[in-house]
Amino acid sequence: MPETDFSAQSEQTTQIYDLVLVAHPEQSEGSADKPMTCRHGGAMRHIFIINPIAGNGKLQEKLIKTIDLELEGKEIDYEVYVTKSKEDTRSFARRKCQEEKSAVLYSCGGDGTLHEIINGAFGYKNVSVGVIPVGSGNDFIKNFTNPAYFSDINLQTEGKSLELDLLKANDEYVASVLNIGLDADVAFNMNKFKKIPFINGPTRYYLSIFYSLAGKLGKQIEVTTDKDVIKGTFLIGVVANGQYYGGGYKC
Repeated sequence: MPETDFSAQSEQTTQIYDLVLVAHPEQSEGSADKPMTCRHGGAMRHIFIINPIAGNGKLQEKLIKTIDLELEGKEIDYEVYVTKSKEDTRSFARRKCQEEKSAVLYSCGGDGTLHEIINGAFGYKNVSVGVIPVGSGNDFIKNFTNPAYFSDINLQTEGKSLELDLLKANDEYVASVLNIGLDADVAFNMNKFKKIPFINGPTRYYLSIFYSLAGKLGKQIEVTTDKDVIKGTFLIGVVANGQYYGGGYKC
């Protein structure tokens, strides 16, 4: 899930927006009932944005070689960019949206990388966002019927696009799940364990759970719906646009 700190916020205003996401045809559960828009007209540029520390930093070189091998000899205009930071990921995505006439931005990392690219790309009609899952947390793709399709470079570059609803909390757009309370604390506190050697994503998650449980529990939350207003102190609050979070747990 995106490593955004909502733990100190007592209120969240959530709205739904649309973004176009590249996916292979018939991937999404119930996708036959959803309109799909092909965005391959004109000169399409395929831009692979790689998070060098995703997957514990072991997959960058292999992924670049795979991209070159799969696309070599094909009439595909593509670019590979290795990000320098979380902020650089978002700013690079936004810059490409402004520069390119028509493009697909592939998030090559985990859910956090996808979060930054979506926030950089939102609002631009000339781009779609694709996913190549190489991160320690890839919960977003579990919402689709065949998550393995996302790891196939050819299927991704040849795929059609479909519209995806987004959640909005303050100034951040969220593709899958937005958390308030303990879950948000756990996601945020995972950063404290990133530099420990030989610790993978799921292990960091479990360590963060114990660390977060040792702190102050419960958040004051107010939820306004079309019919009710719910106020109280809650351990966890979840707004789910997808089904999975926290390393594979189902909402």
